[in-house]
Order: sequence, then C-alpha cells, then structure tokens
Amino acid sequence: MAKILRHHPSNSTSEDDDDGTDCPLSGAEALAACKEFASVTNTDSGLAMMMLQQNGWDLQRAISVYQGLQNKSKSTRLKTTPKTSESDSKRMKSKEATTTSEFNDDKTKVKSRFKLLSWNIDGLDEQINTTETRIYGVIDVIKR
Repeated sequence: MAKILRHHPSNSTSEDDDDGTDCPLSGAEALAACKEFASVTNTDSGLAMMMLQQNGWDLQRAISVYQGLQNKSKSTRLKTTPKTSESDSKRMKSKEATTTSEFNDDKTKVKSRFKLLSWNIDGLDEQINTTETRIYGVIDVIKR
C-alpha cells in the first residue's frame, strides 16, 4: 500500500497529510509499475508516479494518457511560439513543495523524494488568451 506524504512550506502545523490516494498495488508492484512507465515513456519516476495515481494505477491507461498529452503538446507548439515579455516573467512567482513517497511492503521498503514547482500562470489581469503566452514564459524560465 502506498502512502503519499506532502510537506508544503506554509504555516501549517502538520507536516504529514494523507490525501487519500491509496494504491491498490503492493509496494513492489507499484515500484515496478513506476519503473515500467518511466522506461516506456522515457521519463522519471516522479512523473510516472503522478500519472499512475491519476489513472488509478492502470499502467496501460496512464501510458495512453501521457502519450496523448505529448501529442497534443507537440501540435500546440507547432502552431504558435509566442514570446514572453519581461514584465510577464517578473510577475511569475514560484512555490516549492516537497513530496515524499513511502511504499510499505513486508519485503520492500522504498523511499523516494522529488520537488514540485508550481506557478500561478493564470495571472491577475483579465486579458484574453494570455495563459498560453504565460505557459511559454514559464517554460523559458525553467530552461534557464
């Protein structure tokens, strides 16, 4: 059974939140599914775990959804490549959250740790169609 522990840098008094995402697989099976997903999609185990959780730990469905997202992302990038203004880049702020995963199994004890970077790319202004421009701005900042 997998237990997902989250630590958010906030004023909260509890560092461990059980968000109810229970894994129907044993620790060894979940780890194997993460490794298989990462191998097939050429990604890391953090993304693999997220995609598997979002798809009920169904490996085939998670891979299909991921590939669909990649195809959609590629077609969107081919259509437009907007430039980000410096003011948009300055308005973007980041928060960092750390997620620790523990797979509990009689035979296997695995701990993994990864960091999550989150940006509010919607912005506060009500201009139409600025989200896509902001997304490319975030990508540019991350690439640096």
